[in-house]
Amino acid sequence: MQTTIRKLLSASGAIHDSSGRRQRPLWVLRYAKAESIRLIGWMYYAPDVLCLARKRATAEPFLRPLGYAPVRPVGRPRVGWVYNHRASDPL
Repeated sequence: MQTTIRKLLSASGAIHDSSGRRQRPLWVLRYAKAESIRLIGWMYYAPDVLCLARKRATAEPFLRPLGYAPVRPVGRPRVGWVYNHRASDPL
């Protein structure tokens, strides 16, 4: 799965062993924030794509564009839910 996603989206990801105290190994494929948002956008490419409603509801805030900036801002790109709130709302 990691190789296929790398070919399609150029998102590398990393495989971690999160077995802990379990007898059988448990491997988790993890992505960085920007890569995971790009992957979610690829998975939910259309509003009518077949998916679980609860998973779609979790992904929905990350599928909305953050707005338009005519000039490229200085600093890191704005990615994720942290920018989708009003200044008066607590994080």
